[in-house]
Amino acid sequence: MPPRRTFSVPGPRHHHGLLPRGATHEAGPPPFKSADLKGGLAQEAKDALDGAAVYFGTYETEEQTDTVCHHITGSVFPNWIGTVQRRKATVKGNRLVLSTEPLLMGGSESVVVLEWQRMGR
Repeated sequence: MPPRRTFSVPGPRHHHGLLPRGATHEAGPPPFKSADLKGGLAQEAKDALDGAAVYFGTYETEEQTDTVCHHITGSVFPNWIGTVQRRKATVKGNRLVLSTEPLLMGGSESVVVLEWQRMGR
């Protein structure tokens, strides 16, 4: 299932993104051996979050620069808390494409592109 997000009225929003290396949105990370929510082994927990981008806060749009600005109030990556993460926004038909500025990931810079599709009403 493709990721979903609603951009309508500015205000508190959250974003969950998870795509571990080598996985697809359908596959996701492997399950923990334990069914206990706090029972995962250290390596299982690390593997589950490797590649995750989970944050929440508010956003605003800058129409003159086609940018969405995420004001981060909480994140699994604590360095982002209190920052503004900017995403270049492009609308293509019923799709919204958000692109990051280059991000340091695993020792090299990468641009992450997220594509959201509007679902039928």
